[in-house]
Amino acid sequence: MPSLDARTAIDQQMQRAVEALEEATRTQTVNLLLARMAGGVAGLVGRPDLVDRIKKLLSGFTYGDLLSGAITNLGLPTERAERTVEIPSTEEAERDHPKVGDAFILVHARFHGGEGTRSSLAGDLDSATRLAKSPQDLEEVACSLAVMGELDLATKWALAQPVPLTTLSHVKFIILLERCRRNLPGFANEIRRAGYRDWEQLHIVLALAGRLPWLGYPFRDG
Repeated sequence: MPSLDARTAIDQQMQRAVEALEEATRTQTVNLLLARMAGGVAGLVGRPDLVDRIKKLLSGFTYGDLLSGAITNLGLPTERAERTVEIPSTEEAERDHPKVGDAFILVHARFHGGEGTRSSLAGDLDSATRLAKSPQDLEEVACSLAVMGELDLATKWALAQPVPLTTLSHVKFIILLERCRRNLPGFANEIRRAGYRDWEQLHIVLALAGRLPWLGYPFRDG
């Protein structure tokens, strides 16, 4: 059960996310995939009122619209393409974003990470550093430190590595998510200062709710 501070932050972030989607709908710039995910997340965190608003938002769009302009070889039958976009079912949302604890996250990171990540999770940062051969490897090691709760070390170590700003940005985001997931003091101020929107905003909500933000967490998808 999220703490009172986490519950407040969840409600604030979800409210803002839905308001932004509604505004994007008015200006015809709405991201339908984002809206669909927002509906699933709203259901998971107990906001049926926001689920209803997103259903209303999506009521004018079809699955054909959803895939319009997407890079895909998926061909939808006509009857499917003309169906109104639906938010994920409770079962689908639960499967994609299960409730997780520290032990699960560590096993999950070990499974999805590389050799350096596994060394880092085993407490051998020197070996992890030697095994990291690319910016992506270095990023994974830093993220593994974050999910171990070594947030300051993750920051200092990442800053000391020859990595691009995109890597540092991702590590910074994972550190914020871990602050949220662990309900550490000051997380609400960190969220406000960071000012994330769109997908990142939903990932923050999921972390606050103690749920897996995305399948390959804490590493990038794809």
